[in-house]
Amino acid sequence: MKFLNGRVPPALLLLVLGFTGYCLAGCQQTTAGTKRVVEHRTVDTSHPNAMLILGSDALVGAVTILDPRLRNVGAFTQGQVTVQNLSDNRLSLEYKFKWEDASGFVVDEDNMWHRFILTPRQVKRFQSTGKSEDASNMVFTVRNPDDIFIEYDRRYKDQEKEN
Repeated sequence: MKFLNGRVPPALLLLVLGFTGYCLAGCQQTTAGTKRVVEHRTVDTSHPNAMLILGSDALVGAVTILDPRLRNVGAFTQGQVTVQNLSDNRLSLEYKFKWEDASGFVVDEDNMWHRFILTPRQVKRFQSTGKSEDASNMVFTVRNPDDIFIEYDRRYKDQEKEN
């Protein structure tokens, strides 16, 4: 390629190199049966027999769920989880436990969300016991409350501050 006085313009050279790199990156081959691991910022599956879920991206960095523990209590499994407020704000949240068997099938689910408050930097522990002898894996979820009255109350307080 010869242009302008026998030289290739640098912009054209960068464009060609960039396009070639882009095309080569898309040509990676994967073998059949290779398991793709998708990481989510809101789901932690790094602990054996425990899945920890933040109910929304808005909680990432504001709340952490950690230190899941499981133990046998007679024929049943008991679980404990620690939740910490990482922010300087008072948080109104909800939690829920779900229990699964060793194959991942749901065997016990608490259908009620339980509300709790975390003051800035506060740490709280929550416990649950699976109601079935097959319950061996726990799923613990924390979320923002899904309640129109809480949102209304929050907006009302914000308006009062402005006045």
